[in-house]
Amino acid sequence: MTTPDNDRASVGGNSGITFDQQVLDALVAEYEEFDSDKRSLMGKAMNECKEIGKSQKEVVTRAKEAGFKPKLFRAIIKEREARRKVDEIAAEFEEDDKQTYDQMRVGLGMLGELPLGQAALDKKAAQDGLDELAKN
Repeated sequence: MTTPDNDRASVGGNSGITFDQQVLDALVAEYEEFDSDKRSLMGKAMNECKEIGKSQKEVVTRAKEAGFKPKLFRAIIKEREARRKVDEIAAEFEEDDKQTYDQMRVGLGMLGELPLGQAALDKKAAQDGLDELAKN
């Protein structure tokens, strides 16, 4: 881009660094416009998030009215969210990495979180229930 010398600005006096002031002004203005648009969108999103948050509080209130302790209800929600995140990460593993991951979990005693471990826990719970019925 060629411009007349009077549109060029220099930095630091005799440093020899020059630039096109109009181009700089236009680029800065464009960037700031995008920044303004972004802040506007973020504000709208925050308002929407507040509304969703209010709706979530209403669900917790209804859970409490249904007899569930809010602290425990929220713990279940957080646990399910954490499980989904772990599952998403694990889903991206290559097959040999999945096996290694499962072996590491077994080594750490995390059997109940594996499908076979969960099946064993379910069977044990069912058996415990039958044992309790037999006592009565």
